[in-house]
Amino acid sequence: MKRKYGASITNDRETFDKLTDTIVRQVGDLKAMVDEFASFARMPKPEMAIEDVRPAVNEPVYLFREGHPKVTYRAALPDTPVIASIDRRLVTQAMTNLVKNATEAVESYGESDAAGADWSGLVEVRLSVAEGRIIIEVMDNGAGFPKQNRMRLLEPYVTTKGHKGTGLGLAMVNKITDQHGGTLLLDDAPHGPGRTHGARVRMILPLADADARNDDATNGAAPRRAEV
Repeated sequence: MKRKYGASITNDRETFDKLTDTIVRQVGDLKAMVDEFASFARMPKPEMAIEDVRPAVNEPVYLFREGHPKVTYRAALPDTPVIASIDRRLVTQAMTNLVKNATEAVESYGESDAAGADWSGLVEVRLSVAEGRIIIEVMDNGAGFPKQNRMRLLEPYVTTKGHKGTGLGLAMVNKITDQHGGTLLLDDAPHGPGRTHGARVRMILPLADADARNDDATNGAAPRRAEV
């Protein structure tokens, strides 16, 4: 419509542009929803390999940092490899969903009346190891999760975003976590620099056994600090 008739519209051109832009935007939203439904329906069976988890955690942070300059991203990763049996592609997808959700949460909060003049969006990612488990935390300083029935957000089609969300992002993360023998937890973000409220998602995965970690070191996985 815009290509064929745009040049010939002289009466109320502003309304024509506004309506056609709305159609384009809503069709784009529908396509994104269809793609997300399809991705959830055909999630592949994981192909496990002994891997360093740090790149799968760090890459989405780097990508979102480049695309959202108004949001501050912090990443705290160990200096040495964190070895686990994972499907790196699926774990990267899970982390992408979590960082995306956190980014949208702080951007939405920033547009609300609750955000003060000196408030700025913050997304923080941490990777640690404790008691034979890998703990991946994604925290933000947005509005936080609802107090009631928050674990229902892990179910398909449950969302707090209204018409803007499909309710599949966290469901996909939960499914990927389960496929890796892990646990996904939702709670309030702890207070810290730049954060007095917000949401925290913890993905807890099993650490590879000592033999697998030793084999990885033998095969040349030299310790190095992950780029953050």
